[in-house]
Amino acid sequence: MVRTERTYLGKRDMIFGARYITQTDDDRVEYRYIASCGQSYLFEVIGDDVYVVAEGGDFEEFEAYARHLAEVVYPGLASQAIQEETEAAP
Repeated sequence: MVRTERTYLGKRDMIFGARYITQTDDDRVEYRYIASCGQSYLFEVIGDDVYVVAEGGDFEEFEAYARHLAEVVYPGLASQAIQEETEAAP
């Protein structure tokens, strides 16, 4: 699996048929996987926007990475944003 810099792909309808993996606790972000013709991709779906976050892996690798992003990275970003808002408040 190759982790890529998050790259915007397009709108949600572009991943028709992708397999659902997981989502963040607050349901803001979900992860989907697709494999076809020897290529495989992990997509991050935020609202209607779709991003490629990894490629060239098998389902187990993508599942582990997606769960890491959903359970560790995004909650960390949310708490960091709250901390910054608290510090910026007068």
